[in-house]
Amino acid sequence: MRNLLIALAAAAAFAFWFTHRGLNEARVTDFYATQVDAFAHEDRTKLCAQYAPEYQG
Repeated sequence: MRNLLIALAAAAAFAFWFTHRGLNEARVTDFYATQVDAFAHEDRTKLCAQYAPEYQG
């Protein structure tokens, strides 16, 4: 259940980020690839850093 909530929060944050940053398809693909990798390795720092580059963990 916790992983589902994390995934939903990430999707909501991405939707906001996507609509306010003018991303191209390649950047979206890179974003999703990084998200999948971070979820697979349970790397919260990498997940948070995509939304807030100043995040240090």
